[in-house]
Amino acid sequence: MSTVADDEVVIHVGGEVHRHQGLRPDTSHEFDGVVVRTLPRPGGELLATIATVNDLHFGETECGHSSLDMGPILSMPEGAPPHPEVMNRAAAEEIDALGPDALIARGDLTDGGRPEQYEAFRSVYGDRFAARLHVVRGNHEGYGDPDLMAHPIQHIVVPGAEVVLLDTVVAGETQGRLESDQLSGMEDIAAASSVPVIVMGHHPPHLDDEVVPGLDEDSSSALARAMSRHPNIVAYTCGHSHRNKVTRRPESGGVPYVQVASVKDFPGSWAEIRVFEGGILHIHRRISSPEALAWTNRTRELFGGLYPRYSMGRLSDRCLVLGPVP
Repeated sequence: MSTVADDEVVIHVGGEVHRHQGLRPDTSHEFDGVVVRTLPRPGGELLATIATVNDLHFGETECGHSSLDMGPILSMPEGAPPHPEVMNRAAAEEIDALGPDALIARGDLTDGGRPEQYEAFRSVYGDRFAARLHVVRGNHEGYGDPDLMAHPIQHIVVPGAEVVLLDTVVAGETQGRLESDQLSGMEDIAAASSVPVIVMGHHPPHLDDEVVPGLDEDSSSALARAMSRHPNIVAYTCGHSHRNKVTRRPESGGVPYVQVASVKDFPGSWAEIRVFEGGILHIHRRISSPEALAWTNRTRELFGGLYPRYSMGRLSDRCLVLGPVP
């Protein structure tokens, strides 16, 4: 069960996609022998939608390399397009069909931060989404040109919500960091806003169970304290870890940190954020073209077959309410 929204449930069975739409919100349903409850629908009208993608890795040709050395290493058949092209073109088509007010690409757009890899990203997403597209670096961009896409803080406004997009990259390093002026800028935006604010970046906060390092502990603590001072900040959402996972830090006042799995391999993820007058829903989407599902079903084997347990997460890690629902 990859997606539960306020009006929809999507179940993947191998290469089959079972969509159940037009459902009642906050209601129990049974599909394919599984009982699930749709998300509650916040009050008022739907004002805007935001789509997010992360960990796209244009330029990568082999999948499964890591310090764990668990195998297998997978690639597309000879003569076929590389897997980032297959996955991202399918994601772009699905997101375009949604028609979001904004598409936010949260880092690791490229495999090595090279200009030609960034141009490959732009060729898939740039013309299609134009001014609706907003990008921030990931650590893989930091391995290349340190000035490529370097924007410390960006402010994005959609009807009913605002997004603060933070660059968390330290050039040449896997771990991330935030500077004090970025956090003060975030706080200024939140203090001046009368609507919910979502903070986004590439790196998740420091966690005890992290496989790859996220933000350093000082940055993680400072971000949490800053968010706790602004009740209208409803979430921090990010990528980097290639998994769906929701965590909270005590000093953040309960604000959820929402990690979303990668576009490039299993489960092949992007996220839809629905902004209502009365609240916000975060909804995980699994890329569902036949070509994408064929690849992501192969990449279930990664890291000795442990990858699905790590990357997919619980349903509550994928589909949830951000902030209270009046």
